[in-house]
Amino acid sequence: MDTSSVVLYGLIGLAVICFVLDRWVLPRDASPPPPDPEAEMRAAEERRREAVFREADLQLERERIRRMRKECVFSLNAIVDPRDVLPTLTFSCSGKVPWHEFSRQFVTLELEDITDAEPRLIRCSDPDFSDPATGFCRFSPDIVLPSDELLAGSWNLAKVPLSTLSAPYAGRRLVRINYQLGPRGSVPEDVTKRASQVLEVNLFNPGYEDELGAGRVAVQTMELAMACGLAGRRRLGPALKVLSPWVDDILNAVKKEDAPYFEVLRSAMDHLWSEGLPEGYEIDQACAGVKAYGSGTVEPTLDLCLRMSTADGSWPKEAVVMVRRIAQLVGLSSADIQALLDRHLITSSVNLEACDWESLTAMDPSWESARLRKHLVAYFDRWNSRAPSARTTVEQARIRSILEAIAELRQKYA
Repeated sequence: MDTSSVVLYGLIGLAVICFVLDRWVLPRDASPPPPDPEAEMRAAEERRREAVFREADLQLERERIRRMRKECVFSLNAIVDPRDVLPTLTFSCSGKVPWHEFSRQFVTLELEDITDAEPRLIRCSDPDFSDPATGFCRFSPDIVLPSDELLAGSWNLAKVPLSTLSAPYAGRRLVRINYQLGPRGSVPEDVTKRASQVLEVNLFNPGYEDELGAGRVAVQTMELAMACGLAGRRRLGPALKVLSPWVDDILNAVKKEDAPYFEVLRSAMDHLWSEGLPEGYEIDQACAGVKAYGSGTVEPTLDLCLRMSTADGSWPKEAVVMVRRIAQLVGLSSADIQALLDRHLITSSVNLEACDWESLTAMDPSWESARLRKHLVAYFDRWNSRAPSARTTVEQARIRSILEAIAELRQKYA
C-alpha cells in the first residue's frame, strides 16, 4: 500500500470517529428553555412606560411653549440701511424669546411683494438667502440662546443686498417680511411667534415676470386713462383725440431710446387700443404699478386721466369718482386730490354747467343740513379768496362761473 492510500484511509477514519463522538458519545447542548411569560410582560410594560414618558414629556414641552408664547414679545426690524455703501436690506430682532429644551430657536424669514392685488414671493440670487429649490428669498438665521427661560435682548440677523433681490415687477414695491420663531422643522403648534412687517423698498432689478420692463407703467397709465374716459359714458368718443397723440409720443420716445421692450410695448398698446378694457376691469393693480414707479410717474398719469375724463366737455359723477379713486390709490391725500380737481376746473375747457358739483365739492347729499351748509360755505369761501389773485381775465371769468355754480348748489341744499 502506497503512502497516498494510507493518508486517504486515515482521513476517512478520522471523520468516522468525529461523527460517532458527536452523535452518541459527547453530550449535546440542552434545548433552550421555554420563554418566560412574566419576563415578556415586564419588557412590554417597560417599553409602554418609555413611550408614555416620551409622549408626556413632549406634551409638557409643547404646553410650556404655548404658555410662554403669551409672554413672548418678539419683533423684527427691517430697514434699508443708509450707512451701507451698497443699498442693503438689514434685519434685526429684539424682545423676549423662549428657549426650547430639545432644540435651538430659529427665525425663518420670507420676503413677499404685496404691491399688487396678489402677494408674490421675491427672488434672491444669493444662495445664502434663498431656497435652493425655488430661488425665492427664504432663509433661517440662527439665534443661539443659552437659557431655558424667557431671554430679553436683541440680535442682528442678516444683511441682504438689494442688488440680489427681484420682484415680479421693478420699482418702488411694498415688501412684506414674514417670520416665525421656533425650532427648525417644527410643526405649527411648536412655533413660538409669527408676525410680519411691511416696508417700501426700491427694487431696481428687472421684474422676473415683466416682459414690458419700464414700458409696463405706460400700458397701465393707458388703462387708467381709458377707464376715466369711459366713466359715465358708453364709448370713448372725443377722448380718443386725447389718447392717440399721447400713445404716439410714448412709442416715439421708447423707439428713440432703442429700448429692448419697444415691440412688446407697441403690441400691448395696439391690443388695448383695438380691444379696449376687458369686462369687469379693476384699476387697483394699474394704480399700484404707477405708484411703484414714483411721483415722477403719478403726476403725468393723473394729468392724462383728467383730460380724458373731460374730453367731451362734461364731467359726470362717475368720471369724478374714478379720478378721485385713482388719485387716492396712487398715494395722494384728500387735500391734494381736491386741489387737483380744482386746478383742472380752472385750466381746462370743461363746461362748468355740465359738471357734477356734488362730486366735485366732495359733499355727500345724505349729510345733515347743517353739515352740508357748513361744507359748501367753506368751499365757496375758498374759491372766493382766489378771485383777487386771478392772473388773467379768462381765469377771473372762470372763477366767477365756479362761484355761481356753488351758489346754486347752496340754494339747492339750503
